[in-house]
Amino acid sequence: MKRHATAHWSGNLADGKGSLTTQSGALSDHAYSFKARFEDESGTSGTNPEELLAAAHAGCFTMQLSHLLAETEHLPPIWIRNASCRSSRKRVADSKSRAAP
Repeated sequence: MKRHATAHWSGNLADGKGSLTTQSGALSDHAYSFKARFEDESGTSGTNPEELLAAAHAGCFTMQLSHLLAETEHLPPIWIRNASCRSSRKRVADSKSRAAP
C-alpha cells in the first residue's frame, strides 16, 4: 500500500504559512506554520510534523498491541484501547548535526 501527502508553503520561514493534504482526505488544506511548530505550545494555531508523527505512532502502537493481545487470547471480542504518544524537538549543540546525541 502506498500513501501520499502534499505540503504547500508560501512566504518566508517565520511569517509564511502552509497547508497539508493527505490522500485519504483526513487532512485537507490543514494549516501549519512556523508559529504552530515552534511557538504555540497550546496547539491551537495548527498542526506540526511532530504532532502528526505522534498520532501515527499512537495509532500503530494500539493496532499492534491489540493484535498481540488477541493472539494470546487475552482480550474479549470487543475491547477499547487508547494510547498517547509525545513527540518533541531537541536542539543539537552542533548545528551541522541532524541527529540528537
